[in-house]
Amino acid sequence: MSQQPPVEYITPFKLARQEQCLKGVVALREMARLGQYLISNEGEASFEILFGVDEGRTYFARGQASASLQMECQRCSKSMKVDVEADIAIAFVTSDQQAERVSADYEPCMVEDEKLSLVSLIEDELILALPIVATHEDTGCQSWFGENEEPASLAEPRENPFAVLATLKKASDK
Repeated sequence: MSQQPPVEYITPFKLARQEQCLKGVVALREMARLGQYLISNEGEASFEILFGVDEGRTYFARGQASASLQMECQRCSKSMKVDVEADIAIAFVTSDQQAERVSADYEPCMVEDEKLSLVSLIEDELILALPIVATHEDTGCQSWFGENEEPASLAEPRENPFAVLATLKKASDK
C-alpha cells in the first residue's frame, strides 16, 4: 500500500495488473474545478483507491475519497461546512466500444496514452458527490431576504387598492 504524496499522473492499467492500493491526501487548492463551488479552498481531500482486474477482465479502481469543504449556504448565504464522501467504482477503457460494454457496477473512464491524472480523478468524484443545493439544517439558518421584516400575518392590514373601483361601481349602479 502506498502512503506517499500523490503523483500527478498514474498508469491505471499497470496499477490494476499489480493490484496496487493508493492512499493519501490532495490539497484542495490543487482542484480548480472543485474550487468553483467552494468559499475556501483550504484543506485536504483524502483518498484510498484499490486497483485491480475482475473476472471479466475489466481493469478497475474502487475506493473512497472524502473532504470537509467550506460552501455557501444557499438559504442564508453564510459559510457552512459540508462533509463529502465519494464512492469510487471506475472501469478504465481506451475506446468508446469498451465503454459501452462496461458493467453497470462501474463508470467508464477513458484513458489516453496509458496515463491518467490522479488529482483530476479524485476531483471529478468529489464534484459528483457535492449536494445539489448546500443548505444548513432546517434549524441552522434563516433566509437572508426579509429577515428584518415581520411575517405577513403579523403586519398591519393594508388598504385594498381596488376599493376605489367598488365605490365607482356603486355610484354607476344608482
